[in-house]
Amino acid sequence: MTPERWGRIKEVFDVALETPEVERGVYIESACGEDAELRGEVERLLAESEKPSLPGTAASILERAAAELAPGDMLSHYSVQAKLGKGGMGAVYRAYDTRLDRQVALKVLPPEHFADPDRKQRLMREARAASALNHPNIVTVYEISSDRGVDFIAMEYVEGHSLAQLIPSEGLPVKRALGYAVEIADALAQSHAAGVIHRDLKPANIMVTGAGRVKLLDFGLARRVRLAGSETATLTMEGGIAGTPAYMSPEQACGKPVDQRTDIWAFGCTLYELLTGRPAFRGETAAETLAKVLEREPNWQALPPATPAKVRDLLQRCLQKDADRRLHDMADARIEMENALPDGIGQRGYEARDALEAIPSGDALPGWPFWKQAFSRRRWLALAAALTAVAAVVAALNIGALRGRLWGGAAAPIINSLAVLPFVSAGGAPDAEYLSAGISESLITGLSRVPRLKVKSRDTVFRYKGQDKDVQVVGRELGVRAVLKGRLVQRGDSLSISAELVDTSDGTLLWRDQYDRKVAGILAIEQEISKEICQQLRLRLTGQEQQRMAASSTRNPEAYRVYLQGRYHWNRRTEESLKKSTEYFRQAIEKDPGYALAWAGLGDSFLMLGAWSYMPPADAYPKARAAATRAIQMEETLAEPHTTLAYLKTLYEWDWAGAEREFRRAIELNPEYGTAHHWYAFYFLTMGSLPQALAEIQRAREVEPLSPVINAEVGYFYSFARRYDQALQESRKALEVDPTFQSAQILGRIYALQGKQTEARAELMQGLQRSQRGSIELALAGSAFAFLGQKEEAQNLLHELLERAQTRYVMPALPALVYGSLGEKDRAFEYFEKALQERSLVASWLRDPLLDPIRSDPRMLRLFQRMGLPAPGESSRIIHGHSPKPPVVAAQRATIRSSPASTSASSTITARCSISIR
Repeated sequence: MTPERWGRIKEVFDVALETPEVERGVYIESACGEDAELRGEVERLLAESEKPSLPGTAASILERAAAELAPGDMLSHYSVQAKLGKGGMGAVYRAYDTRLDRQVALKVLPPEHFADPDRKQRLMREARAASALNHPNIVTVYEISSDRGVDFIAMEYVEGHSLAQLIPSEGLPVKRALGYAVEIADALAQSHAAGVIHRDLKPANIMVTGAGRVKLLDFGLARRVRLAGSETATLTMEGGIAGTPAYMSPEQACGKPVDQRTDIWAFGCTLYELLTGRPAFRGETAAETLAKVLEREPNWQALPPATPAKVRDLLQRCLQKDADRRLHDMADARIEMENALPDGIGQRGYEARDALEAIPSGDALPGWPFWKQAFSRRRWLALAAALTAVAAVVAALNIGALRGRLWGGAAAPIINSLAVLPFVSAGGAPDAEYLSAGISESLITGLSRVPRLKVKSRDTVFRYKGQDKDVQVVGRELGVRAVLKGRLVQRGDSLSISAELVDTSDGTLLWRDQYDRKVAGILAIEQEISKEICQQLRLRLTGQEQQRMAASSTRNPEAYRVYLQGRYHWNRRTEESLKKSTEYFRQAIEKDPGYALAWAGLGDSFLMLGAWSYMPPADAYPKARAAATRAIQMEETLAEPHTTLAYLKTLYEWDWAGAEREFRRAIELNPEYGTAHHWYAFYFLTMGSLPQALAEIQRAREVEPLSPVINAEVGYFYSFARRYDQALQESRKALEVDPTFQSAQILGRIYALQGKQTEARAELMQGLQRSQRGSIELALAGSAFAFLGQKEEAQNLLHELLERAQTRYVMPALPALVYGSLGEKDRAFEYFEKALQERSLVASWLRDPLLDPIRSDPRMLRLFQRMGLPAPGESSRIIHGHSPKPPVVAAQRATIRSSPASTSASSTITARCSISIR
């Protein structure tokens, strides 16, 4: 029976059941017409509903009558291929997703799951939470939907066998059991962090793929399962709590509220069974099993002698009957099991070596290809040993061509690109956040100086913070061959850091290690990880290259720790955090005056304080120059201070030849440093070299494909080139990269330049509502409103900007932009003159098409000439190769400034302004 047919039967039956009996015959006659089969099915269901021994609800009748799907049936856009099984949660089918061209598993839910609207809402909420989980050891939920009366869940299709099938009666080898348990614990830790509890964890709900990877099923949905036929099946307790008796926690068995500790109990039961081959609690009936859960201890003597003491202790903590005394964090379980694994044995390594030990003797497992059954276990082991020996010889000789001829493929590609994902902070310690972020950034900085290795920048990889994407997906999105990820747990002054390196082409674990140190030892950990990565990627560094990689570091652990705090606050980009960052960088320099990176960080902090109108230029920029210059004197091969100095020469010194020289040196030192390309694009924009500016901003996007600010500014640069249609197209692409990004101002200005009143106003108002109304944002929105002719809105924003200037520093060029777009020439040039005198005039702003109302004024041409810039239409080549004379600077700075005050402008908003001073 097709879904369409069943949906029609269900529809007629539902209405007939609610129709008074005296009128029911007339309704059925009318609804069914000449379709005798439809009428017969409806009448049969009605007869079932009248039986006194059965519930009379439509849901219960339809559940018993629901027909199975057959191969070829369509459910929404899924083509059913085969039935995989049936249980308390409904039937499961393998299907083909015709839209996305992939295999999926469809779980068709019993109608009782949706009969009650409240229950349906809860189930939908749970399914949405489960679908948000993105972890290599969790089966992904794609959607929960309904089609013609059939409710279903579409999820990732996994080929393999459940752990219940693979566990022999004597249990698995300890290393293999712990390998599976580590992946299970990692998946549970990530789901708990996302607020999702499994509630029915057991070996039958854990799949093992052909590649040996664990996959957990039914996340977030198990609580709704009903008892299905036998007492060994899932049991629903009073209050709607569900579970399988042998794996239910004591509080779950009593119908009490549950949290992540219920999953920790079930994990303990599962690990016990992996090791012993038998359930921790087993009775002949469900009631007897539950009694043992509540009253008895597992047989600890059954654990194999090879079980490490740490694992025995972990099991006892997982299976504490009092939830308050039970282990509280699955992340701790993973760390302890990893520590218990033998040194030098990676997880994938022993899985591959011991994989055949999991295949039971006798009949082959269902679904295994014929060639996997062709040999006896002894022959398989012999073949595995031979292949291992061959592989060792090939690896030792590193003969890629021989490998290609032996296996019919090309030589293995060299891993020369890497992304260091933000390390996950766990444990809730106050310093853990800056430590985890800091060590990630330090690894990026150090490894980016390794020749022949392309390392993605911080701005790109930190877009993944808080996510847990599959590394193969990350590899495709970033175009890298390897990903380093890690986890940091701080307890008091003790640190536990785990790190692993994964090949993104196939998900192979290349290396994993665990480091347990005091907080003061974090510097040594960072250096060890960097060294290990170079070894694992087979990067043979010369002595000079090794010296270069470590040159900017420090041997003072306390200086390193304070430096990490400085970078953490610098990356937040608020006025308060930037000022804090200068304090921390200074402390790092006091502890180690030769610490080049700390000097570079200090230069970056003062550069941002000046560029974002938090400090007057004369206060901020000379300090930025001094710090960056000092960093270069200590370590000339650092790209970061060269970039800082280059942008400083563009923004403040107007040393165009010097700026270009520094940008080129920075990019030569690190071609993958996206900020250098980004700011170099602004240099070309300032010079009026639009083709070069567009090429450089595109290059910046290639280097940092997920940077919201760079993606948005591609559209901004096209607007300066007056290619508005392309500017709109690029700005919309930026929203695809980050829908939460404040691109409204960029879209608003483009619509304004096109004269689209309605669209421009909507985007500009939306941007102001979402923002913190920083000075730069007020000026940009005001100038766009002015260009549209909406003078009232522009003047209101201008008034707000000028009032702010009475209590804190505001760049004089900002009100000048609004006055210029309003066509108030005298006031515009009055403020431009103030900006020129204090050197806060960002030269690229003068080329903004929004200033067209005053473009023809002779005073505009004189501004370009006084700054030593080619005017619009002139060739920029007349400037290259020499520096202009500095303009006359007034004895006193413009009166628009006063003492800087702390603002609440967030880093998110500031970094997203369309003029993009980063």
